Amino acid sequence: MYFIGACLLTAILNVAMVMDILTGKIKNVLILAGLALGLWYQFWVHGISGGLVFGGGALLPFVITFPLFAFRAVGAGDVKLLTVAGGFLGMSVIPGFLLLTLLLGGGMALLKMLFQRTLGQRFMYLAGYMEQCLRTRRLEPYGQPFGEEQAVIHLSIPILFAALICMMGGIV
Repeated sequence: MYFIGACLLTAILNVAMVMDILTGKIKNVLILAGLALGLWYQFWVHGISGGLVFGGGALLPFVITFPLFAFRAVGAGDVKLLTVAGGFLGMSVIPGFLLLTLLLGGGMALLKMLFQRTLGQRFMYLAGYMEQCLRTRRLEPYGQPFGEEQAVIHLSIPILFAALICMMGGIV
């Protein structure tokens, strides 16, 4: 990835991470600025075909992660931030980027549950949820059994680190 694109994406993801940690939300104005800058960047690098590079890179994370949003596993800001990062990174990097984000986020969640000593409770809740879905043959949004703050994982942090690793060539 070219230096300018890496700097722009890193700056956007850092601002989003700070917003997410401080307020629990990522403002749409940052998302729109990120999308506009990502589109500009892809046009600058690839010319007219940059629109396709941007579109594919932005659309794929949205399509893959929207079901997670529908089941309340991730927030809307997380889906939009993944879309911004995808627009900068391009479609060829997205599978590795999303997998790395998932692994980093899962590791972060596991550490948080171990630190809070809620791992057993969480798995009991998950087992009950899965049993209910099998019994009723309906998928329901996954609820939060604990206090909201206790359950929050700021996915903007793993998104930032996954993007940095991808930009450094760690995931091809």
